[in-house]
Amino acid sequence: MLKGTILISPDDKESYLAFFVKSQIVDNRESKKDDSIADERLVMVYQTNDGEFHITSPAKFIDLHAPAEFAKPIDPPASVNSEEVVTWSFMNITQQQLIDTKNHVEKDTADRKRYLDFGFTQVIMDLQVQITELHEKVLLGDAKLQ
Repeated sequence: MLKGTILISPDDKESYLAFFVKSQIVDNRESKKDDSIADERLVMVYQTNDGEFHITSPAKFIDLHAPAEFAKPIDPPASVNSEEVVTWSFMNITQQQLIDTKNHVEKDTADRKRYLDFGFTQVIMDLQVQITELHEKVLLGDAKLQ
């Protein structure tokens, strides 16, 4: 069973139930606490009176007020099955988040590999130039190099 409070939106015309959903993608590294989180999102999911779920910004909660500020009597909503919210959130938020995270990690890995290849190539070229210069000096009989 989910617990919550009744809040009123001065902007919305229809009533709805809203839920904060924290969706995390974790990798399979051993972790001590939260160091293996690859991606995390906080989303506001709301359910309309017809039972449909929708996503909106969590910032929407900023404009909500307690019903005591209004003269309108409020009937408490019926209990909500948390399994329904979790299942919908997994199917519509977390699965796409996993795909996005995988794409981001693959791009990041490719970028890092390209940067490392470029960096090591530069170091190798610089060392080869130094070795060539030293070989030239040895061939010319520079006694200091010995």
